[in-house]
Amino acid sequence: MQCYASDFTSCKKLDISQMWRLESLGIQDNSEHKTKEELHKASIEYFLRTVRVDEDERFLDSLPCLDDHLPLPHNFNLALKELQVTTRNLKSENLFKEYGEVFKEWEQESIISPEEESESPCHYLPYRHVVKENSSAKIRTVINASSK
Repeated sequence: MQCYASDFTSCKKLDISQMWRLESLGIQDNSEHKTKEELHKASIEYFLRTVRVDEDERFLDSLPCLDDHLPLPHNFNLALKELQVTTRNLKSENLFKEYGEVFKEWEQESIISPEEESESPCHYLPYRHVVKENSSAKIRTVINASSK
């Protein structure tokens, strides 16, 4: 699980008159939004500026963040509940051990690594399994990046 710190005090920094402005709710005039082309160009520039190669000749990069995006909520309880549902489903489908092997393999390949539990607010990306009997990888992981 990857954990990032977030600043939840941003609303406390606003005075009452600023809270009535639509921008404080994340609503902006369309003329203020960047076009898709501008966002794409900025993403490419960000990638080229931040990509690096580690000692194992693997490419490492971080995801770009929108400047005007509201902080992500602390969602540990939601992610934990989804993990419990996924675990129950895997056990009922007799796939728990096989699914665990996927994560062991990812850890050996340094695709994932264990994280220490953080005291600061974190946003977790829950995941679930997908089974395709006729595929070379019968079971695979799907990350739910749209989870609130």
